[in-house]
Amino acid sequence: MPQGGVDKKIIILGTLIVVFIIALVLFLILGRKSTKPGPTASASNQLVIWDSFDDEENLAEYIAKFEDLNPDIKVIYEKKNPANYEVESINAIAAGKGPDIWVIPSTWMAKHNGKLAALKDWKLDSKKKKTNAEVFKDDYLSVVANDGIKDDQVLGMPIFVDSLSLYYNPNLLNQKFQDYIKDHPNADPANVSKILTTPPKTWADLESMVKLYGANTVGLGSSGIEHASDILTALMLQYGAQMTSEDNKNAIFHTAKNSINDMAYPGTKALDYYASFSKKDSPNFTWDRSEKSAYQAFVKEKVAMMIGYKQEMNKIKTDLGYEPGLAGLPQIKDTTKPLDLAYYQVFTVPKSSQNQDKAWSFILSLTNPEILPKYLNKVGVNSALKIQTEGSTDWADIQNKIAASWFNPDPAAVDKIFKTAVDQVLDGQKPQTAIDGAAAEVTALLEKLTAGQ
Repeated sequence: MPQGGVDKKIIILGTLIVVFIIALVLFLILGRKSTKPGPTASASNQLVIWDSFDDEENLAEYIAKFEDLNPDIKVIYEKKNPANYEVESINAIAAGKGPDIWVIPSTWMAKHNGKLAALKDWKLDSKKKKTNAEVFKDDYLSVVANDGIKDDQVLGMPIFVDSLSLYYNPNLLNQKFQDYIKDHPNADPANVSKILTTPPKTWADLESMVKLYGANTVGLGSSGIEHASDILTALMLQYGAQMTSEDNKNAIFHTAKNSINDMAYPGTKALDYYASFSKKDSPNFTWDRSEKSAYQAFVKEKVAMMIGYKQEMNKIKTDLGYEPGLAGLPQIKDTTKPLDLAYYQVFTVPKSSQNQDKAWSFILSLTNPEILPKYLNKVGVNSALKIQTEGSTDWADIQNKIAASWFNPDPAAVDKIFKTAVDQVLDGQKPQTAIDGAAAEVTALLEKLTAGQ
């Protein structure tokens, strides 16, 4: 046989071997990807949970129980960085690579409800006598129903509810009482003790405390403290401000309209009052706006009180070294409608999920009232279910019943807008001018959001 013929056969054989090897490698790679998808590429036998609030250990027992009852399903929990959680989630959902269960702050519901898959009919009433929305309203606190239902469809379910609370340091308050009596020997000890050592139930009580305690009574009044815009919102609601129009297309918290009493311009008065605690020419002045973090001042025992959420207690205990006092958010004196602001986490199912039914099954198993108490005690929060709050004397349960929310078009943007308004007032601008500007910006956000829904 000619040498050229042999060489040609060798070349052909070698080429076939190379092609075979390449094909085998590709098969192995693609086969592995198809049988073991990554945690953000949902497979039919797995549920992917994204969360930025909780720790997996708090849910591990419930995940394990669900997997035991559903041996064909693997639940994958991913804790995300809160700093970029929203952007990461939106991008992933848009690309079809998002989670099956998306745990989000309650304040995101208005902005993102168009991305969420509703709970299928009759899931909450197998007898088909009540719709999901009707059962949801019956079973959950009013603020939860307000946030979780749109167009009579249930879009998300929480396992707890939280609201703004007042943290106080009894050691600092008692020490101030002793010092005050020593410096004012003619003062009535009983009256001074009542003012200085009892957490204020009303804003008027707080004003009285500030007069006796002086600087650093409470971290309040500046834009730099934690939850500044939430506290301002709570004050607006307490004063009677209606945050948006009935159709949610316009911000009206700057107007004379009052939903509680006949006080005109309640939102403007709330803004001015909030800022008064950092205005140096105000009788309420107690907090220097240059001190940015009320939290750090509180855990370092430089300020007697701060406003935060109950869910922060475990971290505060660790940083402070002991458990501080915790009381309800102060209210307007003699109000006919006490109010607080709610903030909690909602378990939702994105429309992009390929496992919506299984995802909702997991959420329903997690919100079972028989297993919730253990989680609530561990995390240090209170139930969102009416049945677990009825008859309760726990101030947090009572407070959560009066907690409210509003149609916030973009929590991050609104946070900046409200903080800017506070800074403007502290810099000398008229409160009405500042709040008019804030309302115009929020209206622009509402128009953009409602136009896309």
